[in-house]
Amino acid sequence: LDAISPGSTLVHYLIVSKIGEGGMGEVYKAHDTTLDRTVALKVLSPHLFRNQEFLQRFRVEAQAQARLNGPNIVTLHSMFEVSGSLVLVMEYVEGQTLAQRIHNTGRLSVGTSVWVFEQALIGVERAHRMGIVHRDLKPSNIFITNGHEIKLMDFGVAKILDNKELTQTGSMIGTLMYISPEQISGKESDFRSDIYTLGITLYEAVVGQLPFEKKTDYEYMDAHLHTPPPRPTAIQADIPRELEAVILKAIEKDPEDRFQNALEFRSALIKVGMLHVKAYRRLKTMRKDKDRAVLS
Repeated sequence: LDAISPGSTLVHYLIVSKIGEGGMGEVYKAHDTTLDRTVALKVLSPHLFRNQEFLQRFRVEAQAQARLNGPNIVTLHSMFEVSGSLVLVMEYVEGQTLAQRIHNTGRLSVGTSVWVFEQALIGVERAHRMGIVHRDLKPSNIFITNGHEIKLMDFGVAKILDNKELTQTGSMIGTLMYISPEQISGKESDFRSDIYTLGITLYEAVVGQLPFEKKTDYEYMDAHLHTPPPRPTAIQADIPRELEAVILKAIEKDPEDRFQNALEFRSALIKVGMLHVKAYRRLKTMRKDKDRAVLS
């Protein structure tokens, strides 16, 4: 693949700037000259392209993401091959990731936490209804747009539940700081695995640090499996007990003890919002009035 730089073109996409890179490749902001719109191009690293299993996984990523159009998920427009590499064409969103937000301004207020995560859970619930587990829900995959929308990115390692032969048994996907105990022990991980990783992310957003800060991969795995997380209020006394209870339930070691689905998790968060956030109380009153009007 020729050097991709601002001003060069890939098929009918004019490269504007590079916006990031990760394990799977590089991401560029580009202009689609055919449809006259701005898009994000995710270009797979050529060395991965030589690996059939990775290529297959990337194609599955594309198919999974293409099925997932919804307001809280970054839309995948199309995919094409170009001299020894694969490119995903995605919706371009302006804003910052939750990771950048925490890094720049510190932990989130109760109101912002509830707002960010209950939105994220709408996206998660949609994916789960379609049989897709994200498996890597961490702050760098949750995007806060300039228009105040929450969008989930990178269903890159999403395991489509009806596509068993692709993921080798016990292959661990997910970043170790956020990974669920069942992913570590190589057990079958289901939707409740996403509840856990999102719970760890919520912990970090609300408390300002992860429940486990370790030095090695082994220590992280051991902590997820065996160490009880410190109570959020032990680190930040001002966190409401109700929010603490929601966080701790989401990150129970045993999937049976967690919220059993995204809707349960989201409802619990909204309850916290009703108790502690004026905006949510206003929303509730507005809805009540609306319901009354409809009934009358």
